Amino acid sequence: DVIKLPNVGRCDHTFAHWIKTHYELIDEEKDGNDIVMFLKDNGRHEHQYLPIDVVFSHVSKTGFGCIVKPACSCGKEKCIN
Repeated sequence: DVIKLPNVGRCDHTFAHWIKTHYELIDEEKDGNDIVMFLKDNGRHEHQYLPIDVVFSHVSKTGFGCIVKPACSCGKEKCIN
């Protein structure tokens, strides 16, 4: 289904709407096997993001994950650490 929403908050508004609408259905079985991931489509700075399989693995273990790499203190713009 396609639901038209007003453009009031970029994708964050859409994410919040989905959570509010579907919250009770997330892990309805209470088995811990449901994962919901929200991703923004932006490939302009791909060096800043972790690979999706790394994020998925972290989310499945901890219940939370972030695709943005942690900041490095080395000072390099494209740090590989």
